[in-house]
Amino acid sequence: MFGAYEVVSGLKSAEETKAKAEAIQARSLLDAVPIAEVPEILESVLDATLDAAALAAEAKIRDHLAATSQGLSIGWVKQGFDSQTSTACPHCGQEMQGLEILEAYRSFFSGEHQEQERLRESTRNTVSASFGEAAQNQLRQVLASHRTERDWWRDAAGYEFTLPEIGDIASVVVLLQEAYQAIDSALDRKRANPASAIAFSGEELAAITAWSEMAAELSAYNQALDAINTELRDRRANAGMIDLAPLQQRLSSLNAAKKRHEQETVDAYAAYDAAINHKSSAQQEKQRANEALREQSNQLFERYGSRINELLTLFGADFRIVSDGVTFRGGPSDQLAIELSGERISATPEAASDPSQISLANTLSGGDRSALALAFFLAKVEMAPDVGRSIVVFDDPYHNQDRSRRQCTIEQIHHLTGLAKQCFVLSHDLEFARAVEKRLGSFSKTFILNPLLDPATLEARSLPPLPSQAYLKNYHLLHHYSENPADHLQHLKEVADTLRVILEEYLRLKFPKAWTESDWLGDMIRKIREAQTGTPLSLSHPLVEELGYINTYSQRFHHGGTGEVADEAEARELKTYVDRTLKVIHAGGNI
Repeated sequence: MFGAYEVVSGLKSAEETKAKAEAIQARSLLDAVPIAEVPEILESVLDATLDAAALAAEAKIRDHLAATSQGLSIGWVKQGFDSQTSTACPHCGQEMQGLEILEAYRSFFSGEHQEQERLRESTRNTVSASFGEAAQNQLRQVLASHRTERDWWRDAAGYEFTLPEIGDIASVVVLLQEAYQAIDSALDRKRANPASAIAFSGEELAAITAWSEMAAELSAYNQALDAINTELRDRRANAGMIDLAPLQQRLSSLNAAKKRHEQETVDAYAAYDAAINHKSSAQQEKQRANEALREQSNQLFERYGSRINELLTLFGADFRIVSDGVTFRGGPSDQLAIELSGERISATPEAASDPSQISLANTLSGGDRSALALAFFLAKVEMAPDVGRSIVVFDDPYHNQDRSRRQCTIEQIHHLTGLAKQCFVLSHDLEFARAVEKRLGSFSKTFILNPLLDPATLEARSLPPLPSQAYLKNYHLLHHYSENPADHLQHLKEVADTLRVILEEYLRLKFPKAWTESDWLGDMIRKIREAQTGTPLSLSHPLVEELGYINTYSQRFHHGGTGEVADEAEARELKTYVDRTLKVIHAGGNI
């Protein structure tokens, strides 16, 4: 603990020094004191005079102004003289050619007097910038900042230096102010008497001399500042050399060592070690389970895969399933693929969602996918341990398959009926349903779904009888006309006559006990309309209105509206009624 105390104390001291170092590095050096100097041209400005002609001209102008202009200044005259473009007065317009006053103007404003004025005002501005109020404030601020910096370095940085003695700041500023007043007063006198040389009074000369002596002291003061600034510059450069990292690292190591011996830490390490051991055991157990799962998966694929591929061969498929082994990413699963023409096709959802990848979604046809799904289903049912007690339901198994696979599908359904307790086959294909029903040595029962009742009911009924050859011929004629009306333009009357005939055949096929031999389509429509609810014929109530429209249309081609001449069929209109007739027949499949 003693070692840690020493490190903490040393680090604290170093941090304090570091903080000081940052402040030292940000500190500015001492600015030089601004020293006002008397302009060299001041003496020549004060001693300058004007010649006799200029003086006489000035006197003449002043007398003229006093007598004629109620005390206007010479500056006012100069403005007019400078803007003069003729011998007429620019102010009053009076002609001045030959007047003595014009010659006086020319003599006085010849340039010498103006040059003296320009030098005098320029000198005044120079003196004001060096000695005036702004210069006095700057001098006061710089000298005060030196004392402030001296105190900061002593108190905050531990470094003392001595400023040169120049006396009280206020006294120094007073000397600058008095020198300024002396020079400015002399310039005022010169402006009032431009023709005469101006000398400093004894008091003014004493003020200027006192400032000159102070300026010499300030120059020596600035030279002493150079040595002080050199030392301050070195201290700023060396202030950032402190490195806290070793002390901080040492303290961190001591704190960590202390923490490791606390009971809470000891217990945490013990728990951590136990968790590591448990994790290692769990990983080993997981590895063994994965191997067992992989082995089981291989065995299952050997059983199911072989049967699925056997069924695919029976269905005439040109592909087979293969195993890509078990993957444990995101949970254990067996990865299957399709092998088509020697190339493996991924069966994962990720591949199916990416159109750029070859997958089941963009490789197998709808019939192939349907055959693959049926093969999976058959293999799973056949190998179920309780298949003998199971009820198996096939929902439209022949849907979307090639016709070449029809017989194989029927054979596999018949095969499964010998294994399962009971099988249901649901189908929209009446011909397929009849083929499934015909299995020697087995008991079968047929049902028809009636969706027109509310709720829809499944009724035990025999399948409808096969249609006659004439019906099939008429159906194919209408179907072909619907798709290719241009092929029948020479036989429109024959197609139109078929509408009534096929509907009569269709209704006789659906309801063979509802009609007499003499009933025509109109009689049939009337009997359907009058059929009592609950009777078989009442199931055709939704079709009766459309049957009436088609019957009315077809009558036009058996006889005219007045019993004279039958109408000629129009191809476009005929196609509309052919499509409506086929739609009635197709809708009636749900009856």
